[in-house]
Amino acid sequence: MSITFEPLEVPGARTYYGNALPYGLQVKGATSDTPAIAESVAALREFSASGKLQELLDRHGAVLFRGFGHPSAQTFSDLVCTAEEARGYKPFEQIGLAGKRSAASKNVWTANEGSSAKRFYQHNEYARYTHFPSNIHFYSVKKAPKGGLSPIAHSANVFDKISAEIPELVKDVHERGLGMKMVFRAPGKEGTDNQFNWAGEFSFGQEFLPTDDEATKRSKVEKQVKRLTSDYKWNEDDSLELTQYIPDLPSEYGDGSPIPRKYLDKLIEVVDKEELYLSLEEGDILFMDNYQAGPHLASKQYDPVRQMSETPMDTAPSSIAAATMVEQDPAMTLRVTPQPIANSPRQDPITTLHLHERAFLNHKGQVYQADTMPTLEVTNFNIIVSLLGGWIAAFGLVSYLSKENLYLSEALISLLAGVAFSPSGVNFIRPLEYAGTGENVEAITLNFTRLVLGVQLVIAGVQLPSRYLQKEWKSLSILVGIVMALMWLTTSVLVWAFIPELPFLHALAIGACVTPTDPILSNAIVKGKFAEHNVPEKLQQIIVAESGANDGLGYPFLFLALYLIKYTGEGANPADGNAMTAMGLWFGETLAYVIVLSVVYGVVAGWAAKDLLHWAEKRDYVDKESFVVFAIALALFVLGTCGMIGSDDVLACFVAGNVFTWDDWFRLQTVNDSFHPTIDMLLNMTIFMWFGAVCPWSDFVHNQVISIYQLIPLGILVLLIRRLPWVLAAHKYIHQISDVREALFAGFFGPIGVSAIFYVYILAQFIDRSLVDGDEVRSDVKHFREISLVVVWFLAVCSVVVHGLCIPIAKVGFYAHEKVSEHLGSNSDRDSEAATQSHLSPNSPNVETPLLPKSYQSFESIRRGEAAHA
Repeated sequence: MSITFEPLEVPGARTYYGNALPYGLQVKGATSDTPAIAESVAALREFSASGKLQELLDRHGAVLFRGFGHPSAQTFSDLVCTAEEARGYKPFEQIGLAGKRSAASKNVWTANEGSSAKRFYQHNEYARYTHFPSNIHFYSVKKAPKGGLSPIAHSANVFDKISAEIPELVKDVHERGLGMKMVFRAPGKEGTDNQFNWAGEFSFGQEFLPTDDEATKRSKVEKQVKRLTSDYKWNEDDSLELTQYIPDLPSEYGDGSPIPRKYLDKLIEVVDKEELYLSLEEGDILFMDNYQAGPHLASKQYDPVRQMSETPMDTAPSSIAAATMVEQDPAMTLRVTPQPIANSPRQDPITTLHLHERAFLNHKGQVYQADTMPTLEVTNFNIIVSLLGGWIAAFGLVSYLSKENLYLSEALISLLAGVAFSPSGVNFIRPLEYAGTGENVEAITLNFTRLVLGVQLVIAGVQLPSRYLQKEWKSLSILVGIVMALMWLTTSVLVWAFIPELPFLHALAIGACVTPTDPILSNAIVKGKFAEHNVPEKLQQIIVAESGANDGLGYPFLFLALYLIKYTGEGANPADGNAMTAMGLWFGETLAYVIVLSVVYGVVAGWAAKDLLHWAEKRDYVDKESFVVFAIALALFVLGTCGMIGSDDVLACFVAGNVFTWDDWFRLQTVNDSFHPTIDMLLNMTIFMWFGAVCPWSDFVHNQVISIYQLIPLGILVLLIRRLPWVLAAHKYIHQISDVREALFAGFFGPIGVSAIFYVYILAQFIDRSLVDGDEVRSDVKHFREISLVVVWFLAVCSVVVHGLCIPIAKVGFYAHEKVSEHLGSNSDRDSEAATQSHLSPNSPNVETPLLPKSYQSFESIRRGEAAHA
């Protein structure tokens, strides 16, 4: 077979009872991404006849096929009818249709032509009757330019939640039954919202002939009605009223008394929480088991009582296929009517609401008694809390070995753990399931990075000595001014060179995202045993100060490029402004409001916090715990308040932290306290686990803009020449960098990490909100978002891996060099080693054999050793 079906991770899918809803399959053609219809029909027929489709539906409840292409009602009809016939299904016979539908192709109908303002509540198809389909299908003819998500829900999960939260309703229904009254208006007297009547072809007029008189028509209608219920009557206005008694749930009990409104309101609340939303691409086909999953494909209105109403009545298995023609309001759908199976596994269809037995059916078909059997609460919250706690505890058991002996950073280890636990691994961390949509995942990631950066930068500011920013302004100005600008331009040129079709302004925006050095990854070289023995204290401090300051100063570089793209790009509207408009916004909004205001705000907040803490401490108003946590509280306060006014909260946090310890009092009081390093570790491990789970790994290989063979050399060159040459050139003017060896060290260790991810989602947010033409993204930035995310994520991963491994690799290399030299009896190497060792005091408790060869050793530790030896 020239077409294959490969597993696909569906955005918005959730896991219930250990299985994803829906399960995704990507259609892959042998010679083309969009195979011919005939090939697709043949492949789907074989797949269905093999039993694989039934197996997946039984296990997951819904299967989404993506990639058939050729979106049309005819394509839908050909594919679905073929698949259902291959597994023994036949078209569902619609009786009692309460809506208006029009034929679009063979067995294809519009789903609901009623008002888009009317809400359709979550429901299983035809649940108001005891005659209902066993399968339904949805098809996307046109992708919505904006919105148009299709909500579905897992019936067993919904029932489980309702049983737990509204047990009284379940008990009452079990004891009193259910009844549902429906009124079908006479022809010509239809309502404005739902223009259906009892004479419709799929209501009760299936056997009408043109010559039938009124009495004959009524007789034929009653014949069809009796197939559903014996309780019906004709009203004086010629409308038809029927009551369907259902063993599960509509709006009144079987004895005619109404279900209390409070139960229905709670029912709506419960089911709304359990809905998941799918964004269907053009040509997508969604096969759904009507027993296990409930669709909701119209507007945001639906009948609450139908959310629970799947009936265990004996009915021939059948299915309905529906295709959504999704515009901004997903009210229009196409509907196919396929198919019962002659040999269905559900000859006696047990629904997810088998209230007579007080049980529900899980994904494997096993029945658990709700009254007697305990149930596992394998919820996402329980999974993620267990996983996070277990991982931090497990790492803690070997943390000293890992960080202080092997010199492996917790960021790298946590990133790898995140990948292992992600949907690409064992699927314990499921970001799309938590967030619901890809947009929500991005929003969570953006705010998570804000939180981590804000807290880390206050801690970084607190760690610096008294008045550090004032005393070392000259060195910092070189690093965050000249060097940072050159880093931006260098990276931008490299990106532009590897993606020549990319406009240079776009490359400048991408380069701005990865220009700041990351304070979190920098901790690997400025803290711990490695820093103590290999990095001079003054070099540690300037690295911390630079990474803290330039994180917030990424805004001017990014928004200079973005404003120019908006007002001077190919898709710009001259009526909106020009280059002068862009520069005006850059000076006014970015430099003045975002940067200057954030600095002022950070100074005021930090100074006020310092004085208030002094005042409280002198009067013994503050206890030890509150004293230590005060800097974290300051970080959260500045982050939130500065964020609300739309200024640079990241820069404000760093400034506030440094001003907070302007007199060095708080730093000296907490220098030996482990609280801040503990918070630092928890944030590091958590965010890099999250990065491992949300990183678009597959996009590095499968994207429309840049190949992996371009990304790899781009990553190597960015790490080598983005920063190192400029620090090397400027080190003579930075007194904290004593010589070339220190310049090489400081130049190479300028990691790309959390701040880069923060800025790339700021960029993506700007594209979505400001670079649009109506509801569509501007044509000149069509691929800009994808390029930015792929390149920045790849560079960040490269930096985490390379900077996280280079020290341990250097250690291994030096150790191997020693052993080889000893083995070969190289006198010159042994003499050199002896000379090196003679400068160290082997008995000094603060000095150990250097990790790295002399070109990378700490000069401070060697000097201490020389002094001790002398």
